[in-house]
Amino acid sequence: MQYIISYIFRKKQSGYNSIENLFSNIQSSVSKNYNTNSLNLNYKGASPIIVLKNWLSFTNTKNSIYHITGDVHYMALVTGKNTVLTINDIGSALNGNLFKQLIVKIFWFWLPALFVKRITVISKFTKHELEKIASRYPVARLKHGMRSGLAWAAVSPTRSFSEVERCP
Repeated sequence: MQYIISYIFRKKQSGYNSIENLFSNIQSSVSKNYNTNSLNLNYKGASPIIVLKNWLSFTNTKNSIYHITGDVHYMALVTGKNTVLTINDIGSALNGNLFKQLIVKIFWFWLPALFVKRITVISKFTKHELEKIASRYPVARLKHGMRSGLAWAAVSPTRSFSEVERCP
């Protein structure tokens, strides 16, 4: 079966494009060897209603490997195991009142970590911050990724982390 690598992006917003720009470059590179597509969420924001609307508007396909690229980690709850989650920063889990912090930790970090096959991070700092709030999950699930490493992880979800770590 030929897999399609589907990059999941938050709803487009003017002025918030750094993640989209990074992953557009990665997707462009990966698409030279694999079929890829972009899935932009229909709704912006993080309220319970918006999260539910994004879940309900998502259609899971069997031949897709999903790569959640931005701050919509909660989508891992509907994408299934064939998913790579890239965590760009942890700031949202550390701000706000205790109730908000708990909700963000549950739906943006703890539950997604249980659902995805692989988690990648973009820096050692993010990796260390993630370990503080999700210490129950093995460090082996976290990959200190660079652009090529992220692309490799996205197209190789069945490889072990030790294999991915050695890749360029």
